[in-house]
Order: sequence, then structure tokens, then C-alpha cells
Amino acid sequence: MPGSFGLQWHITNRCDQKCKHCYIFNSGQNVRLNDFKIDDVDEVITKFINFCHNNDKRPSISITGGDPILHPNFWEIIEKVYKSNISFEVL
Repeated sequence: MPGSFGLQWHITNRCDQKCKHCYIFNSGQNVRLNDFKIDDVDEVITKFINFCHNNDKRPSISITGGDPILHPNFWEIIEKVYKSNISFEVL
């Protein structure tokens, strides 16, 4: 059985915690709240699956952010990952 290869997918900077130790908010400056574009999700999933297939690896995705649940298309992204049969977790 092939080994796994993990992708830590940062889908948003949005977060309601603003922790002092967080690399997104620790600069003390206003942070631009970037969200991964929903139009690019299918391409990322396809390229990741192809990469893992070509390298005999089992794909696994950790969806993270900020707080990934705050992404405006969070559930749509989760559904796309789920339908791709990739194991995943939300961090």
C-alpha cells in the first residue's frame, strides 16, 4: 500500500479569535482577509489527486485557515473534497 501525502490547505484568513500567537494576526497591522476562490477548488483537487497518483501516494487533505468554517463557501468546499474520495480533516 502506498504511503500518504498530506496537503494542508489554507482556505481563508478569516478568524474571530485574533490570537496573539497567530501568524496571521501577530504583525499588529490590519490583515487582508483572503479567501480561496471557490472557482479554483476543482482544479486544486484534481492536481493534488494527479500528483499523488503519479508519485504512488495516498492523498489526504487538512483544511485550515484562520477558521476554515468562516469561509463563505466552506460547505461547498467540504462537499467537493468529500466527493473526490480524499480523506480529509478540518483543523
